[in-house]
Amino acid sequence: MIINNNVQAIASFYAANSATGTKRARAAEQAAPKDEVVLSNNAQSFRDMLKELHGMDGVRQQRVEELSRQIESGTYNVSSANIAASMLNVRF
Repeated sequence: MIINNNVQAIASFYAANSATGTKRARAAEQAAPKDEVVLSNNAQSFRDMLKELHGMDGVRQQRVEELSRQIESGTYNVSSANIAASMLNVRF
């Protein structure tokens, strides 16, 4: 059985304990080491190659000009066999 005077004492006790518990939790978070990612030499090489590939211009200007000339002159033809082969080689 809790009497009114004791309710106040118990509430202050729980408030004090929860406040110190929070401080302890924060101290534990600060003391914990941070996560770190370390890449192997192979992964670093792959990353460097990937950056280089993304920086490259993927357009072959000479090929584009050649195809543009063929389209304008009406000599550009693609065989249906090549189209079908290309469609079958695409993997999702």
